[in-house]
Amino acid sequence: MTTNFRSVTRAQRSGWHVIEMGIDDRNKHPVSHFGLCIWADRNTMGNYISNYYQGYLSRFAFERVEDAMFFKLKWS
Repeated sequence: MTTNFRSVTRAQRSGWHVIEMGIDDRNKHPVSHFGLCIWADRNTMGNYISNYYQGYLSRFAFERVEDAMFFKLKWS
């Protein structure tokens, strides 16, 4: 059963896999938080949720560990 979460923190408490990207990480690849969301929509098989905090931190929680690792390898 898949639960629809409203926050990355709640998903993390349920065992989802969290990836955080600060502004320094995003400067390596010129991409916005919205661009990361579009990429995740197109390239992941499972569900994910994302939050954007205070203009510098993008947090993503992935249901599948494979999706989290694929995201991390692509954007690190």
